[in-house]
Order: sequence, then C-alpha cells, then structure tokens
Amino acid sequence: MRRISATGRPCRRSVLTAGCIIASITASTALPFTATAQSREQPKDQTQAPAADPALRDYFAANGLLNRGLFDQAAAEYRKFLSEHARHHKAPIARYGLSVCLFRLNQVEPAVAELSQLADQTDFAFAAEVATMLGQCRLQQREFDKAAESFERVLRHHAGHDLSDDAAAGLIEALHGAGKHDEAATQATAFARKWSDSPLRDRVAYFAGLSELSRSADAAAADRFAALIEQYPDSPLAEQATLLAADARRRTGATEEARRLYQSLLDRPAGRFLPDALYGLALLLHADGRPREAGELLDRLLKRHSDSSPATAARFLRARTWFDQNSFDRAAVMFEQVAATEGDWRDDAAYWLAKCDLRRDDAPAAARRLHDAIRDFPQSDVIAEMRYDMGVALLRAEKSADAIDALREFRKRHPQHALAGDALHMLAVTLHRQKRYDDSLACCREFLELNSTHPRAAAMLFLTAENEFLAGRLDPAMEGFRQFLRHYPDDEQAPRARFRLGTALARLNRTDEAAPLLREAAAAGGVDGAMRASLLALGDIQFQRGDWAAAEQTLGNYLASSSDPPAVDDALLKLGIARVRQGRHAQAVKAFDELLKRHRNSSHRPQAVFERGQALLAMDRTDDAARAFESVVSDDDAARFATFAWNHLASIALQRRLFSRAVECFDQLLAATPDDALRRDAQFRRACALMSAGDFAAAAEAMERFLRENAEDDRANQARARLAIALSRQNRHADAVRLIERLEKEGPDRLDGPLRSALAYEKAWCLKALGQPDRAAEALKSLVESNAAELAPHAALELAELHAAAGRHAEAAQLLSHLRDTWRKDATRVPPAVREPALYRLGVCAFEQGNDEAAAKAFEEVLDEYPDSGLRASAGYFAGEALARLGRHDAAARALAQVVEKHSDDPAYGPALLRLGESLAALQRWARSEEAFAAYLQRFGDEAQAHTAHFGIGWARENQGRVDEAISAYREVIARHQGPTAARAQFQIGECLFAKKQYEPAARELLKVDILYAYPEWSAAALYEAGRCFERLSRPEDARAQFQTVVDKHANTKWAPLAAQRLEALAPAKLPGR
Repeated sequence: MRRISATGRPCRRSVLTAGCIIASITASTALPFTATAQSREQPKDQTQAPAADPALRDYFAANGLLNRGLFDQAAAEYRKFLSEHARHHKAPIARYGLSVCLFRLNQVEPAVAELSQLADQTDFAFAAEVATMLGQCRLQQREFDKAAESFERVLRHHAGHDLSDDAAAGLIEALHGAGKHDEAATQATAFARKWSDSPLRDRVAYFAGLSELSRSADAAAADRFAALIEQYPDSPLAEQATLLAADARRRTGATEEARRLYQSLLDRPAGRFLPDALYGLALLLHADGRPREAGELLDRLLKRHSDSSPATAARFLRARTWFDQNSFDRAAVMFEQVAATEGDWRDDAAYWLAKCDLRRDDAPAAARRLHDAIRDFPQSDVIAEMRYDMGVALLRAEKSADAIDALREFRKRHPQHALAGDALHMLAVTLHRQKRYDDSLACCREFLELNSTHPRAAAMLFLTAENEFLAGRLDPAMEGFRQFLRHYPDDEQAPRARFRLGTALARLNRTDEAAPLLREAAAAGGVDGAMRASLLALGDIQFQRGDWAAAEQTLGNYLASSSDPPAVDDALLKLGIARVRQGRHAQAVKAFDELLKRHRNSSHRPQAVFERGQALLAMDRTDDAARAFESVVSDDDAARFATFAWNHLASIALQRRLFSRAVECFDQLLAATPDDALRRDAQFRRACALMSAGDFAAAAEAMERFLRENAEDDRANQARARLAIALSRQNRHADAVRLIERLEKEGPDRLDGPLRSALAYEKAWCLKALGQPDRAAEALKSLVESNAAELAPHAALELAELHAAAGRHAEAAQLLSHLRDTWRKDATRVPPAVREPALYRLGVCAFEQGNDEAAAKAFEEVLDEYPDSGLRASAGYFAGEALARLGRHDAAARALAQVVEKHSDDPAYGPALLRLGESLAALQRWARSEEAFAAYLQRFGDEAQAHTAHFGIGWARENQGRVDEAISAYREVIARHQGPTAARAQFQIGECLFAKKQYEPAARELLKVDILYAYPEWSAAALYEAGRCFERLSRPEDARAQFQTVVDKHANTKWAPLAAQRLEALAPAKLPGR
C-alpha cells in the first residue's frame, strides 16, 4: 500500500527540454545542408558536384530531404551513403544527420547507436549538439546516469555553446531521475543564476521542486513551485506545479495556502488536474474535521471524473468521511468498492471495513474480516492496527482466549508501536476478567516498568493492587492501593481504592485505620450495601446545609447502591433539588421523572411536579414546563404551589406573546393569593399584558386601578407612562399629552431610558395627530438627539417624513442619509423595520430635489437589499424614472420591466408601463415599446394618461415603417387630448404622410399644428415641414411663405436657420449684367 499525493499518480516527465534541444540542433544541422554550405565546398555549378565526387549524390539528397522534414526518407539516404562510403570525409556529418532523423522519428535506440559513434569525436563541429541529443535519448531510456554524463560533457567542453542551458536543464532532470536530489537542487539554483533568461527556467524550477519533494523537503518544494507559478504563469508546467505546491503546503500544515492553490485549480473548469485538486481539497477538509464538506467535493469528483487517477483514493476518502459521520453502512459500501479494485488501497479498505463492523456492533464479522486482511496483506502499512483491532474485535465477540492470543501476537510483532501500551492494558484487563490474576499481574508490572507516563498508567497501577487483593495477598494489595492514592488521589478509581484499602485493613482487624477510609469512601460514593443508611443520612445533612454538590454526590451514590433502597422518593426529590440549585437542570429533571414514574402515590409528588416545571423553564423547554405547571394548578393536593405555578404560566404566556392567556393567568393568581407584594406585581404585569394584547381601553383601566391602590409603589411612574401610551393608542391624544407633560414636569429621570424614549415618541405622534407638526417635529428632534438606541431611528424616520411633507426635502434627506450611514457601519443600531422605509424615502427626497443619480442609487439599494419589500414596485418605478431622466434607458427599462412583470396589482404598474414604453423607445426597441403601451391601454384605456400610450404606439409603429397604423394611433391621441402631446401627434401625422410621399395631405395635416395648437416649438417644426411639402409639390411660393413665417415668428427655434437656408435656395436667380 502507498500513501500518494493529491495528484494520485507520479508526475509524467515532459519532453519539453527534448523539443528545445531538437530545435537548436535542427537550426545547427541545417547549415551544412544548405546550398550556401555546399558552395563553400563544391563548385558553383552544383550539377557538376556529383561528377567531381559521385558519392555526394546520396549525401546531398539526404540533406535536401532532411531540410524538408522528410526524416524517414532522409534516413534511408544517409544509411545508403554511410553503407557505401563509411570512410568518406562527410561520413561524420551524414551520421549526425541520420541521428537527427532518428531522433525526430522517436527511434531512440537507433539514434543512441549512431550518436554514440560520434560522442567521442571532441573536435566534431557538432559535438555539443551530439552530446545534448544523446543525453535526451538517455533520458527517454531512463538511463539517468548516462544522460547526466552526456549533459556534463556539454557543460565541461562547450560551456559557451547556445545549447549549454539545454544541457544544464537536462542534467538537472537526469540527476533527479537518478535519485541525486541534493545535487539536482544545487544545480537548479546555479542554473537560475547563470541562465536567468533561458526559456527552460520554468522546467528547471519544476524539476528542482520535484527533487525537493523527493528528499521530503515539502516547504522548500512548495517555495520552488510557488516561484515557478509566479514567474511563469503561462508555462505548460504551471498547472501541475500549482497542484504539487498545494500538496506540499498541505503536508506542511499551511492549510490556507494549500486551499487557495487547490481552489485556483478548481477555478479552471477544463483543467487537467481538476480531479486531483478536488481530492486535495477534500483531504484538507477531512483533516480539518469537516467530513460533510469533504464528502461533497468527493462526490463531485467521483461523479464527473470516475476514471481519473485519484478516483480510487477518492472513494476510500469518501468512505472515511461517511465513517466519520457515523454513516457506517454507506461507508462500508464504498470501502467494498475500493477493496474490489486492484491497487494500493485494498488493505486499507479491508481494515476500515472491519472498523465499520465494530461500529455496527458486529464484532464477529470484524474479527473474520481482520483475520483475512492479516493473511492477505502481510506487508500492509496498517498491519499493526489490524492485529490490534483483531484483539478488540475478539474481545467484543466474547472470545477472550482468542483475544488474548491476538494481543500477544501484536505485542510480539510490534513491541514499539504506539498502541503497544494499550494492547498490554487490554491484555491485562482480559486476563483479570478471566480471573487469571497472576498472569494479569505480570502484564501490569511489565506495563508500569515500560510505560510509567502512559495515560493508562493509573488504571494499570490500580489493577496491579486489585489483582493482589482478589488473589488474597492483602499486604501487597494494601501497598499497591496506597501507592495508587499517593500518585493519583483524584483519579476516578480513588474512592474504590480507599474502599478496597479500608476493606483490606478491616479484614486484618486494623479498624482504627479502616474507619476513616470507609467514611471517606462513603462520602466519595462507596457502593457497599452496608453503607446505604449512612449515605442517605450524610446526603440529608449535606442537603440541609445547602452543600448541594456534596448532597448530590452522596444521594446519587445512595440511589446507585441498590435497585430499590428505602426512602427512594425522598432521596430523588432532594437529589433533583440539589441539582437545580447547582444549575444542572437537565439532570434534575431526570431525578424528578424517576420519582414520578416509580412513586406515583408519593407525598412528594406535587412538589416534584412543580420543581420539575421550574427546571424545565430554566432549560427553555417552555412547552414541557407549561404542561407541568398546568398539572400543578389542576391538582387539589398541590394548592400550596398553585400561586407560583400561575405566575410561571403567566410569564410563559408573555414569552410566547399570548397576552390574553397571560391576563387569564394573572386573574387566577390574583384570585388565589392574599400576598400583597405578589398581588401588586400581578396587577402591574396584567396591565402591561393588556397593552401588549392591544386592549388599550382595558389596559388603561387596569393601570388606573393599579395607581389608585398602589400610589406609592415604585412602579407608579411607570404605570402613568404606560397609561399615557394606552390613552394615545385609543386616539385620546389630548389626554395623553396632558399626562405626558405632567410626567415631564415631575421629572422624566424617574423613568428608565427606554420607557422615557417611548413616551417622547408617543407624544410626537399625538402632537402630529392634533395638527401640531412643528411641536411634533421638535419632540422627534429631541428624541433623535437623545440617541435612544431603540427609538431614535424611528424618530428620525418620522421627523424626516414631517420635513418631507412640509417640502423640506434637504432636511429630510440629511436625516435619512445619516440613518443609512449608521446602519452601514453597524446594522444593529438601526432596526430592519426602519432601514427599508428610510432608504426608500431617501430616494424619494433625492428624486424630489432633482438629484436623479442619488435617487436611482437609493432605489436600486432598496431593490437589491429587500427582495420581499412591499415597496419594491414603487421603488422600481422611481428607480426607472430617475434612470430615464439620467438618460440611462437600458438600466431604466430593466427596473421598470421588473415592476411590470411582478407587480401588476400595484398602483405603480400603470405609470411603470408608460415609462417602460418610453425608455424602450429611447433604446429604439420599437416592438417591445409598442407592447408596453398596448398593455397599458388594455388595462388603463380610460385613464387620463391613455393619450400618452396612444402616442407611444404611434411613434413605435412609425419607426417600424408601419405608417398607416401609426397615423391611426396618432388620431386616437388627437381625439382624446388637446395638450402638447396632441400637437406633436398632429405633427407626426404630417410626417407619416410625407414619408408616404403624399405631400399635399401631409402639408394639410402639418399646417393644422399651427392652426389648432398654441405650442410654438411644434408650430415652427410643422411650418418648416409644410414648406418642404410644397417644395416637393413644385409650389415654391407656398413653400417660401411657410419658411418666411418660421423666420419671422419663430426666430428663436432651431427651425429658423433651416428655414432661412431654404428661402435662400428658393430665391429667384439674378439676371446677368446690370
């Protein structure tokens, strides 16, 4: 079995370096094979070259084929030349050319054979290329030492050659492949200094990182890979380097950096290492104790990349995540899949399947599975754990003898294992249970000799003495227990050790020494039947003294001493109360439940029910507590607890906001108790409950009664304040203001801050309702300035509304902006109920001030932050309106479309349709614009703004070339409206007719604009266009008349210069001469 990295596979060696060297060699070898090179050696008339040396025919042919990239054919020619002219002076270059061809054809072994014949020719012109290429071939053959030798030859004899960096890079790869990782790392560092501009720097950095990994220097490796990623982000090795860096960071514990790197791979959906990154990130999450999240990533990996290299490892880890979530059946299914897969994970899967069996309480199955795993995987990395758990499984399967054998086998084979101490402890305990005290004693002594600091040392020292005691050897037993108590006085076995020591002394008639030990054992929880009475008495004394912890311990020991000791109901009641007094309410409830279950007729039953209710209430189990108190008030035998039970029931009802029920409970309490203090409290809280229930008339009456009967009560001012609020809520605003102002005169400091603020807020409401907005604003301003945490934001909102209603939009906006800034810094300072309307009203103020940018921003924030707001329709409309006024029609259309699509029943729906049609028209989305206006007419055809929609439809149709339909829509406008829109509609009718070349009716319709409507801007436009119609009708005088009218009457419009130009163009030509 192996532990693999997140890649799930060894890194495949790239041939990038080989490619770089071939490029270099090809460039070098091309020189002798060119016509220029031939011309230096042969006559200029190349056709005569074969005549001068016939042998060169094949040589030149091979060169030509090589330069054309026909490597197989070139190789044949070179072989022919070499076979016939092996001693020719061109033979070395021919052999070199043949080597290039073979290398390019990836025929590595033949290439090595040819290159080897040239390797020793140190004066060969291409010796550096030969050695570099030979090194590359040796790399491909995985003959790393030979490859290194070739590369070193280049660096030693050709240090200044262009291929020296290729050779140095190849040497680093060869050293890595040969396992010489220290040397490889050193060479890589030297490479970076010497060839800082080499294109092979990324590959060198990559192999340097691999070498660091190989020598277990994960931190250094991660740094190497990180530098590669940072310096060469576009390198083909960057992605794999990212993965390797992430794995290394994970192993060094740099989890955040590892997580970032894995995530960067996941952000590349088509990345080669997406499965590996998913697996690595899952490993991180699993190690971080987050198995559910790890499992989700692994499911994603296995669903989309089930055949990837980390798939088996991912299945194993997925099973582990199920295991860690206690889903042992699901874990087992996945472990079974891994166990059935050939590979390195089968032994782990078998081991963890056995652990699943153990967790599912199927110890026999676990034992069988571990037996088979130990047999099938004797070299497994977890063979020791298998043997240990084999002992555990056999012990749980009640096969003690076999368990002993298994544990002894473990100790024999793995004496130094981390679990060796646990195995010896388990063996000693098993032998002890079989009453093999001497054998168990031997294990204990060996354990203590070898593992004195082991967490189980205390247990083994106790077991040593226990073995002696049960074997009847009292003197060594007593010495053992004394030694145990000296070293571990606070151990959980200490009481039993004292009890055993006392018992041993008693058996030896050393009673003076035994007595205090037995008393101490009893106080600490001894369990001997003879001590029960003393335990109960001791427990009662401790209870009466209020020593709750001691009482609980003693009474608990007493109850545990027998299944049915005397006076058990009394002990259980006191045990429960002792636990309540310590705040251990859940344990108290258990004691009360046991009493109520086992002793239904006990005289302690009513108190147990009541005390149980109080404990449940303290645990926030209000439903269960309420049922308990209801049981108390319905039990005649529990009358002395009824008053307190009604009080609790009232509090529970208030907590649940069941205010009417709370009032009923207070009524029952008041009818049941004569206690003045309890009655005053109930009266006040009942009045408050009535207010919370919204029954302000009854609340006011109750507060007035409370004040009549308890005028000197500390809560009298609170009652008056609440009475004022109740009067306000009944719209008795004047009465409320009078009472509030009386309280203000008497000193508002007598009220707590929240109530004082609530009263000020209520006063402002009353003043507003009484038509005194200035006084209301003053009250709200004071409340805002008081910075009352709960009500100041509400007051600021209300004050802003008053400012806005009075047209003081700047003051309102300032208040609302401050509110927004406050909650942006600290959301807890402004309640959600204020934020939304404040943001909306801020937008309205900005809109009213003409600050469309700020208005749009505010409304867009409302839409983004409050998806369920009841103001969304209005906010969307205003946002669209503001954006449209800013000319941002695309954004306006999106906002308005949301209103139209989702809020068809809102008042903003109609205006939104109109503005949507206009924005779509501005965007020249004519069909959609027409649809919006048509939808408006279908719903609001009788509304006052219907003419706007008719015009919008006409405009959209006109721009779609549907001029007849456009004219129909424009005529609807004219029929319904007499304002500027009608004037423009009349103008557009003329324009449509002009577009149809119906110039005479067009002129007629255009002239109606000036005749029928008093809107100069449209008159000017219409007269100008009418003039153009007359031009087209060859009626220049009529045309000049229209243009002249524009110049004379509408000189300040844009049409006047245009009309002047037309007049000049229409002027009669001057006759030549004088």
